[in-house]
Amino acid sequence: MALAGFPYHCPFCGGILLIEHNLTRWTGPDPTVPGMERYRELLPLEAGSRLISLGEGATPLIVADRLAEEMDGVDVLLKNETVNPTGSFKDRALAVMTTRARDEGYERVISSSSGNAGVASAAYAARAGIDATVVAPESTRQTKLAQLTVHGARVVRVRGSASDTYRLAKVAAETGEWANLTTTFLSPLATAGFKTIGYELADQLDGRAPDWVIAPISAGPILVAVASAFREYHAAGRVDRVPRMVCAQAAGCAPIARAFEEGAESVTAWDAPPDTIATAIADPLRGYEDDGTLTLRVVRETEGVALAVTDEAIREAVRRLAVLEGVFAEPSGAVPVAALSILRARGTIRAGSRVACLITGHGLKDPMAADQDVDMPLIEPDTEQLFKALATQRRTREEENV
Repeated sequence: MALAGFPYHCPFCGGILLIEHNLTRWTGPDPTVPGMERYRELLPLEAGSRLISLGEGATPLIVADRLAEEMDGVDVLLKNETVNPTGSFKDRALAVMTTRARDEGYERVISSSSGNAGVASAAYAARAGIDATVVAPESTRQTKLAQLTVHGARVVRVRGSASDTYRLAKVAAETGEWANLTTTFLSPLATAGFKTIGYELADQLDGRAPDWVIAPISAGPILVAVASAFREYHAAGRVDRVPRMVCAQAAGCAPIARAFEEGAESVTAWDAPPDTIATAIADPLRGYEDDGTLTLRVVRETEGVALAVTDEAIREAVRRLAVLEGVFAEPSGAVPVAALSILRARGTIRAGSRVACLITGHGLKDPMAADQDVDMPLIEPDTEQLFKALATQRRTREEENV
């Protein structure tokens, strides 16, 4: 499928562009093709274009039995996007966007990012031999800044929020020198990449959709993309229904969840400075509130829910994911598990439901956010001290489990 040039918002009305497919005649993905490329026919690229790939996609779907026990009868699935090449779901969008930028003749790309999308843009630009610039808010973690620079990206830090960096990257791209790879709803190319998450999830479940899909949200393209993928599959008879979508945000920056709880038809920007450990989804949406309004509309169309979770709940979700299922997520990536706990306690999600949590970013993106105590005693290389330490650990673990 081809679109003219490098597409952004609609040139006539300025509205959000989305790409939709009629899949009634599509024969389906080729399982012999690796990763996201098995959905190559559904990506907005010229037929002869070579996808710039680092092996993104085909991420595992983990049956979280131990976590399910804590959720009292809920079937919990983890779509583990942390195993993408740069550690987050953003790789899917950047594979498509960078390929399109190269095909359109751009030698430079720019993006607004608090880390994950910027790291992905830097890595895929390096793969393509294109210069990358990332405009990053001051809250960007040092670990992510290091990942940006090691790939050769030029980083401009801004004393402000994601809304400020969004505006600056957009202004720079309007000069025509850079292709803007910001992964909001700025370009339909981003959501086209994210839709492969939904296609994969439906295929991994053999056409039996989960009752709920929970996604961590800043502006919301991942939620809208996954819902769109399920709608296309359902219309073509490839999946039995469209799941109810959950927009999970951090309480310290939750413009969409606030609008949902207030019964508002549209989203207004978050006025206060973002204040959360989940920095990857801390977007006030100032100047592009329509992004949040679209996400809010899709949540309601699917009879879903939007809610905010506290930093305390997010930290606990990071810990439970790691301890119970061996999945280390950054705070934003663990937000769906925190939201699931709340929705189960409220009775919104009932026993017997099947819930897919999108775990979007690896814990190594922000390893200290879990606030784990790593100041442990040091013993001499002596067997007596070893067994004494082991006995102490055993007693501590037993006390924790009481």
